[in-house]
Amino acid sequence: MKLDFRRALPRDAFGLMRLYQLANPGTGTDELMLHQNPLVQEIAGEQTIWLVGEREDEIVVYLGIQIDRSNRLAKITRVAVHPELSHQNELFELAMPRLLKYLGEKGVEVIYTTTRTITLAQQEITLRFGFKMLGVFPNAFGGDPLRINGLSAYFFENAATRRKGARFSLHPSVAPFYEKVRELCDLEALPVATPRPLERFA
Repeated sequence: MKLDFRRALPRDAFGLMRLYQLANPGTGTDELMLHQNPLVQEIAGEQTIWLVGEREDEIVVYLGIQIDRSNRLAKITRVAVHPELSHQNELFELAMPRLLKYLGEKGVEVIYTTTRTITLAQQEITLRFGFKMLGVFPNAFGGDPLRINGLSAYFFENAATRRKGARFSLHPSVAPFYEKVRELCDLEALPVATPRPLERFA
């Protein structure tokens, strides 16, 4: 399927809202996607980027990205695909290379997102594009067990090296977790501190 990808403009707000309703029939509760004026302001702002894919002038896929320019971070916050199109995950795959290229050109060093742990298809797509699975998102646990989210991140080349700060020693209880992340993200090894023995109270 051929799609035309571009950055969304304020005039696309209604098309984004329409796709949101189609993708979430009767269940959509995202306030931003239900009110046109706030969405127009969001699209026009400097803190977000919306990437849309069009088929015959109809928006059939979108990704909403929140940008933290000072820290060179980006978070994929919203994704929707037209439900009547077959191979919905393939549409997401078509969008990912455009997203990575666009954000890389904007100076972003790390992209992160959440994916449902119950639905492995989303995780598999992000892994194919080089995202690293970093565990369960800290505030993921809620009332709906089907919406527990995993945290994954994409590191552009040399992102960790450029962010390297002063060396420090790891607390022994933290060291095993750091080692897992170090292997995934190609970070340098850090020494493990020797904790002082507990002193008895007099």
